[in-house]
Amino acid sequence: MEVESAITAFNFDRAVGFVRDYSNATGVRCAIIDCDGFPLYRPPEAGDPCRACSRLQPRMQRSGNCRKTHLYSIYHAERFGGRYIFLCPLSLMHWTSPIVVNGRTVAALLGGPVLPVEESDFYEQEFLRLFRNRQRYPGNLAAQFSEVPYVPPARVKGLSEMLYVLSSYLSDGRSESLENQYEKLSISSRMSEYVHYINKLDSSEQQALTYPIEKERRLMECIRMGDQAEAQSILNEILGYVFFASGRSIEVIRLRVLELSVLLSRAALQGGADIEQIFGLNYRYLQELDTLKSVDDIAYGLSRIMRRFTDCVFELKEVKHVDVIQRSIAYIKEHYMNRITLDEIAAHVSLSPAYFSRLFHEEMKITFTEFLNRYRVSKAKSLLVVSRIPLIELAALVGFEDQSYFCKVFKKTTGVSPGKFREARGEIRIAV
Repeated sequence: MEVESAITAFNFDRAVGFVRDYSNATGVRCAIIDCDGFPLYRPPEAGDPCRACSRLQPRMQRSGNCRKTHLYSIYHAERFGGRYIFLCPLSLMHWTSPIVVNGRTVAALLGGPVLPVEESDFYEQEFLRLFRNRQRYPGNLAAQFSEVPYVPPARVKGLSEMLYVLSSYLSDGRSESLENQYEKLSISSRMSEYVHYINKLDSSEQQALTYPIEKERRLMECIRMGDQAEAQSILNEILGYVFFASGRSIEVIRLRVLELSVLLSRAALQGGADIEQIFGLNYRYLQELDTLKSVDDIAYGLSRIMRRFTDCVFELKEVKHVDVIQRSIAYIKEHYMNRITLDEIAAHVSLSPAYFSRLFHEEMKITFTEFLNRYRVSKAKSLLVVSRIPLIELAALVGFEDQSYFCKVFKKTTGVSPGKFREARGEIRIAV
């Protein structure tokens, strides 16, 4: 792309102002590069460490190319949600975020360089690795990069996120699509993991596979409990099975996903979501799913539906004391593995035990103890499926002090004992 056309494709003057402010506020260099990796603008007061890097590259054990490295980083930033952290040929750390106009990357913001490790370690270890021939080892390396600061990884991540916000502001709204692309890639990757697991089985084991109905039940339970992370994990595995069993037929996959969408809506209603809101959302989502043409789009669409329905369970718009209920539920999710008493959680939300107990039951249509036990049982299900932990230890891990009481509650909630639940599901060791 010509420099003139790159500059006129977005608000270049505003981008220059952002780069200067970013550099001044963070103490870290920032630049604008075009979509071919060439620099469009660097703050003049910041100097150019890349020039020193270019002079050193011919003397390195393995030379690189800064422009190609920048270009590579832009491609990956587009792929991974609009931001990418990388090392240049001299092992200095940078991060980049693309500027997208009309669906096309026209430039990018480039942060860095910074040292990825402490200064003494970097010059003594990293440069020794790069310049193994001591006769070609430049003695004034530290002096040439004296203005390059060390930045710890957590701060680099934060700086990368800040740069992404700036690039999103300069873009024309396409940054959201980059996030969607990254999420689609993540979901597709986890589906592929499960399909790969199935393909490793022999033919008799594959033929014995049936639709994971128990996982579907667990998914519904997670929706009812508002456990979005666990629901997504289970949904990825179900989608992997559907993809494998469908023979990659888009129509078969779409039909099964439409059925799952209806089940998700019912689970949300059982969890307490507003019936009119769920019915309205489900009608719109079913129409959208029917128009999707690729497996990745269908899988992403269903995941988006699942998250929205899960959110609806705990929006609690009709609840009089939203803050109290939300804080108590959050406390249960964080401490379910420990002993939680009514007095303890009532104190956490600054209410008397009697008043909190009555309020929780009125608003959630379930007692505090029943809710706590159901949540613990949902966690126990996951452990029973993926581990062989003895029941006495498993009960303690999810907050039950007595194994017999755990078995009683589990059977009352699920209809089967923990042992039979484990036997029925077997042991599947796969990360989803």
